[in-house]
Amino acid sequence: MPNTINLTVNYVQKGFPIPSASINNSPDDLYQAIDGRIWFYPDVRNYWSNTGSQAPADWFSLDFGVPRQLSSVRLYFYADGTRFKAPRKYTLQSYAGDGSWRDVVGQQKSPAKPLANGENIVTFPPVATSKIRVLFTNPEQAGVALVEIKAYK
Repeated sequence: MPNTINLTVNYVQKGFPIPSASINNSPDDLYQAIDGRIWFYPDVRNYWSNTGSQAPADWFSLDFGVPRQLSSVRLYFYADGTRFKAPRKYTLQSYAGDGSWRDVVGQQKSPAKPLANGENIVTFPPVATSKIRVLFTNPEQAGVALVEIKAYK
């Protein structure tokens, strides 16, 4: 990876990037997914979750404030096998600037099926966007807990 600077870290919770989500029980929880920390300990809470969602799909997004050139995103989902599981599937989207979102073209996912308690890598041809969003299909009878999202040039 030519540029190894994670463009998503905001552990001070001020300025950009600004996280948002389709469901949010606590504003501070949003920042857990962009604090630069990755661990999957059941007794140490370090994630945003969609707990309470009844929707078939939810999303987590980041506003960079200015267009950024991106070509790779890494996602880390926590699972305990009961309350939280990896999403059934996910897709990365970029903001089109007209109020709409579009799937990022040419996404290559490794592994192909979402992995819990590990690293999910999405690579794609470079795209310039001021916002990104992960749209995921919720697992049955469980929520999704996003430990961290990283984005790279």
